[in-house]
Amino acid sequence: MIEDARRLEPGTRLAADVAIIGSGAAGVALALALARKSPRARVLLLEAGGKNHDIKEQSRHFAGEVSDPRHPPLNLYRRRMLGGTTSVWGGRCIAMEPDDFAARPDLGRPGWPVSYPDIARYYARALELLEAGACAFDAAQALPDAPPGMGPVRPGTGLVVDRVERFSPPTNLGTRYAGELEAAPNIRVLLNAPCVEIVTTGSGGKVQGLVLRAGGNLLQAAARNIVIAAGGLETPRLMLWSARAGRGWISPHLGRHYMTHYTGDLGHIRFAHPPERLQLGYAMSHDGIWCRRLLQLDQRTRRENGLVNFVLRPSIGAIHDPAHGNSILSAAFLTKRFLIPEYARRLASMPAEPGASAMPPVALHLRNLATGMPGLLKFTGNWTRQRILPRRKLPSLFLPRANGVYPLEFNAEQIADPRSAVALSRERDPNGVPLLSVNWRMAPDFPERLLGIYDVMGRCLRASGLGEIVLTGAEREMAPGRCQSQGGHHMGTARMSSAPGEGVVDPDLQVWGTPGLYVLGSAVFPTCGFANPTLTIVALALRLADRLAAAPAAGRTRAATRQGSAASQKTARAPVTAS
Repeated sequence: MIEDARRLEPGTRLAADVAIIGSGAAGVALALALARKSPRARVLLLEAGGKNHDIKEQSRHFAGEVSDPRHPPLNLYRRRMLGGTTSVWGGRCIAMEPDDFAARPDLGRPGWPVSYPDIARYYARALELLEAGACAFDAAQALPDAPPGMGPVRPGTGLVVDRVERFSPPTNLGTRYAGELEAAPNIRVLLNAPCVEIVTTGSGGKVQGLVLRAGGNLLQAAARNIVIAAGGLETPRLMLWSARAGRGWISPHLGRHYMTHYTGDLGHIRFAHPPERLQLGYAMSHDGIWCRRLLQLDQRTRRENGLVNFVLRPSIGAIHDPAHGNSILSAAFLTKRFLIPEYARRLASMPAEPGASAMPPVALHLRNLATGMPGLLKFTGNWTRQRILPRRKLPSLFLPRANGVYPLEFNAEQIADPRSAVALSRERDPNGVPLLSVNWRMAPDFPERLLGIYDVMGRCLRASGLGEIVLTGAEREMAPGRCQSQGGHHMGTARMSSAPGEGVVDPDLQVWGTPGLYVLGSAVFPTCGFANPTLTIVALALRLADRLAAAPAAGRTRAATRQGSAASQKTARAPVTAS
């Protein structure tokens, strides 16, 4: 069932076998998997917001301080609502690679305390839940009726052009699975039920329960297993606040090692083949999924050259400068406010191409629309059919170029740094919980490493015969200013480790020293590769569901065992304090 916690009596006590804090990709995936696998297990899914996005509430609860302007505002990508950030994501699904799980001493990067196959075996089910089709990331499998590569290449050069990314419709898990969440007899979803404290014993060795604030009322929840699935920023915020003044557990790693992905636009690629011999844009897979080929280097080449994992994508270039003379790009600029934040922010911040004018007035964009109206009308028809009307949407705009020269977008791995951290600030949200102060740090040597990526990629492209990198001296100098944080990917703040002194949670995602308390989501990532985190987050949720479902039923809370589907709607009342 789905209900509003504000309608419960003050002091209501809730009981379950598993309580999940957060209803984003991690929380919904875990709740559904547990309910399907263990029909007798009582699952309590707690969401701080409602069914819809409330901009005012968003800004009040997700505000905070950011030390580096290259990191976007904290409320830009997060959503306080059922479904969480899946209500605004772009749908990109990419599996992490085996090398992402391995230690890289040359980069100062630890490995994961679990094996790649242990996570990868859940990717197929995760893709199914996200409605992204089969677990096929090789172009020959995903796109069997098309050339496998981005274009003709000579083998043995280290270039990888036949791996694809897959796209969800994009699926908002809160709306897509609302019916199942409502109908499941063993799932209880509470909206407008922010958790303001995790109550533990003085030593932090045992979780006693949760304190919720529903409107002006305090509620309490107890469960044998509590899972914090609140995202890479909210998770450390709640844990740090709950452990204040020595009243619980705290790991020195909590809130540290904060990673995002490095992203930006730099340089160009000049292809050696005509457009009709290239596969650069989006293509529909055999199972009806939008896919796109990636431009990468293989593991051996990356390791031999000391490179982090990364991907390059040919892009449409700067849309803000009407000197491009393209009616479609002008239309994209004028309508960018209707795009999801990730794409709108990137499109608006792209550097102007050589010879382009400074930011001219909107009138020049309108002139482009007028002079290019026939082509724009044809494009608009196709765009409407592929992007506006269908539920499974064309992911984004891409236009072929007759001259074969495209601006390049990069996405690259950030190596965890304990000095890159989040902490509690002095400002508080309406519930009295401190907001965050984010000290995201870009590695000082990353701009130089980025140029190394471009240099090695350029050599491999030339050797392959596919094309070449065009990077001017001026562009090399501006590389530090082109690097930004991929602000929707919050990772590493409660990292997984093989020993208590090295992280916050163990390989099963249980908080070290606190049985029954788990962290789920990108907060536990020790490394991040370049892949968007959502697919791996859902894979981790399915893995945790298997482990929780396998736990002995005898350990279920007595209150939860007594609870029937009707009795669970009316529980005993007792005073609760948040102190």
